[in-house]
Amino acid sequence: MWMERVECVVSMRHALSAVTVYPLDGTGRRLAPLPASDAAIRDGVLTVHLQREGQIFSPWYELVFA
Repeated sequence: MWMERVECVVSMRHALSAVTVYPLDGTGRRLAPLPASDAAIRDGVLTVHLQREGQIFSPWYELVFA
């Protein structure tokens, strides 16, 4: 299967104050988390910048809220 990197920004309302986003490998194991500049909650809105140039390429992500 071929995959193409498609950069996107996903936003949604969320009540918690912190998030860590981990790309996952093909077996579901966590890779290095996205930098805080690419995944943050501000004013109750979660914004995650995915597939940005320089990020690890993955179609799967785990979001951990605190």
